Amino acid sequence: MLLTDYGRGIGLFSETSNAHVIFYYGLLSLPPPLAISGDDLDEYFQFPVHEAIELVNAYFVTRLSALIEQED
Repeated sequence: MLLTDYGRGIGLFSETSNAHVIFYYGLLSLPPPLAISGDDLDEYFQFPVHEAIELVNAYFVTRLSALIEQED
């Protein structure tokens, strides 16, 4: 599988690898376990990631809004 080969190429060896699609805003077009909802990220990774993603999103919303509101 591509993920396993990528790991091997950078010197990491694994017994298994998995790939999932993250649907951050919750509308899953694939069934679990292929799909992970954004609300389930903290549970999936067993680590708080959702809040960090929200902080990054807020930063880029602010930047994008500033660009849109700039006068030429």
